[in-house]
Amino acid sequence: MNIILIENNKTRLKIIINKISQSINDAKIFSIFFDASEAISLCNKNNIDVIIFDGSCQNVSSITLLNIVEKFNNSKPLIIFILDYKNIPTNLDKKQNIKIIIKKTNDNQIVKEIITEILNENENLIIEKIKNELKKLKFNFSHIGTNYLIKSIYEIYKLEDNTNVNLSKNIFPIVGDNFNKNPNTIHSGIKRSISNMYYDCEESIINEYFNCYCFDERPKLKEIIFKIISKIK
Repeated sequence: MNIILIENNKTRLKIIINKISQSINDAKIFSIFFDASEAISLCNKNNIDVIIFDGSCQNVSSITLLNIVEKFNNSKPLIIFILDYKNIPTNLDKKQNIKIIIKKTNDNQIVKEIITEILNENENLIIEKIKNELKKLKFNFSHIGTNYLIKSIYEIYKLEDNTNVNLSKNIFPIVGDNFNKNPNTIHSGIKRSISNMYYDCEESIINEYFNCYCFDERPKLKEIIFKIISKIK
C-alpha cells in the first residue's frame, strides 16, 4: 500500500508517519509533500493507494485535487481530506473513495481516524487480491464456504508469524464470530467449497498453480491457503 502525505503541519506529519509505521505492516510512505501542486504529477505517474491531504494553507483546494485525481488512469486511490467544517465543498463527502476527517485541536484523534480508514482500505485491497487468486482456481463465489475461505486466508495473512498456525484453534473461531457460525461449520463450508473447486477447475490449471504433476496430488487446505498468501505478498 503506497501512501502520499500532503501535510504542512510538521507536528501532525510526524505523528501520522510514526503511527502508520507502528500500525500498518503493508503500508509504505511513498512520498511527503508540503505543497499539493508538487504531489499531483507524482500521483498520476505511480500506483498510489492512499492520499492524505491537509486542506489548510494549501495552494490547491480539496475539490481541485479531487478533480485531478479522478482523471487518473492507473488508480483510484482512497483520499483522506483533513478539513474544517467551513471548508468542505458541497457533496464532497458523497463521492466514493473519499473520507473526510474534521480538523480538531487534538492531533492524536485526527491520526487515529486516519489509521482506521487506512486499515479498512488495506483490508479491502488484500481481500481483492485473495479473490483474484481464487478466481484463477475457479472457486464459486456464490458458495458461502468460499467466503469463509477468503476470511480465513485474510486472518492468516495478518499474522506476523503464521508458521505454526492452527486453523481450528486460531482461525476458524475468528471467522465463525464474523459470520455468526461455529468453527466446525466454517471448516465444513470451506471443505465443500474446495471440493467444488476441484470439480470445476481444469486439472492443468491446478497442476500449474500448485506445481504438482498429477491430479491425485490435490493440495490440502493449508497448502492452498499458504500458496495464495505467497502469491499476494
